[in-house]
Amino acid sequence: MAAIASECAAVQGRFEAFHDLLYAEQTSIGLVRYTEFAARAGVVDTVAFGRCLSDPAIRTRLDEDRAAADRLGVRGTPTVLVNSQRFAGGRPADWIANLVRTELAAAGR
Repeated sequence: MAAIASECAAVQGRFEAFHDLLYAEQTSIGLVRYTEFAARAGVVDTVAFGRCLSDPAIRTRLDEDRAAADRLGVRGTPTVLVNSQRFAGGRPADWIANLVRTELAAAGR
């Protein structure tokens, strides 16, 4: 449900703030309504947010994302995919940029 709520916050441009708030207050998940988290994260239209929580299109998109992750062998986040390479766990941005540059150079670009 947190993933659905995060997507609903994203609809109003507040994904990052909502995400950060959920991580900061993990022990409150399940105790505090998602609309309250949304309001605290700066979601302006909490009525639309509440409707979004039951929108089947959001669940379908998340189910499709989960199926794609399964096909790619992704078991957790973060996972970095570059061409046929898969790296589980966090990597510094400069490491990822260097990997992409190396792959582009190998492809002649």
